[in-house]
Amino acid sequence: MNKIMPIRLSKSVYCLLDHTNIGIIEDVDYLILVDSGLNSENASEIDKLIQTNFNKKIGAIINTHSNADHAGGNKYFSEKYNCKIYTTPKESAFLENPYLESALIWGAHPFDKIRTSYFECEKSIATDLVNENSQIKLNNGTIIKFISLPGHFIDMIGIFISDIDEKNTIFLGDSIFGAQMITKYNISYMINVSEFKNTLDKIIKINSDFYIPSHGTIITSKEELMRVAKMNKNEIDKIQNYLLFICSTPMQFDDILANVFNEYHIRTTASQIVLIGSTIKNHLTDLYCNKKLEMICNDGRMFWKKI
Repeated sequence: MNKIMPIRLSKSVYCLLDHTNIGIIEDVDYLILVDSGLNSENASEIDKLIQTNFNKKIGAIINTHSNADHAGGNKYFSEKYNCKIYTTPKESAFLENPYLESALIWGAHPFDKIRTSYFECEKSIATDLVNENSQIKLNNGTIIKFISLPGHFIDMIGIFISDIDEKNTIFLGDSIFGAQMITKYNISYMINVSEFKNTLDKIIKINSDFYIPSHGTIITSKEELMRVAKMNKNEIDKIQNYLLFICSTPMQFDDILANVFNEYHIRTTASQIVLIGSTIKNHLTDLYCNKKLEMICNDGRMFWKKI
């Protein structure tokens, strides 16, 4: 971890800008984290930094979702502080059974090269399940609410915090990717493209003083939020237009993926093939459901063709 300092957003809310941004909510006697870091090593570094600045125990973690870069520190913090872990019911299944994520992304029992901390976090147990009707009121009067933000992953949530100084902050998880992330990586993982776009439409209607994507810089205005949301939608349009272009004649999935890797200059590794491959399958599904692609099965092979 680089030498970073918590950025104070309001009376009780802070943000650590890291590979995956971490939220810190301060109550009278303890802290609540929004997501927990990449792994136990990263969590230990986060913990040292937090204790240097706050000297309070971690009372709870709220996971926006179960991906390893968001929940990888759960085990460390839960073992050290016996803290609560909040998340949604479906995400809790992945926390308790990390194998499910690599199996989902691969589509079968995963092989060793993808059974790594990149895909599977250390097992942790959610103690409290939440949904959009849930609310936490802290001892200092700060109120935490939860907003359903599916699309990137199955049951992801945003964390909306109304602080005692009347400033609002929302931690958005991976419902929106920062401008630099889009420019650098071009293709962002999402399990349901249609839900991802609907979630983008949902978050630009939320009024807040601060909008925190898990990967990106702090957004401080609705205008900037809308600009970044449009970049996310443009990224989706760009990859889908490319898929329609190369599927002007029937094409099998492996050939589609090879074309994508070549077009976007993606390094060929097992983890990238699996991750980008899963994402491309989700785009193909979206195009098929919107009647822009047809699926043709012939001689034991599946082809995709533009309608």
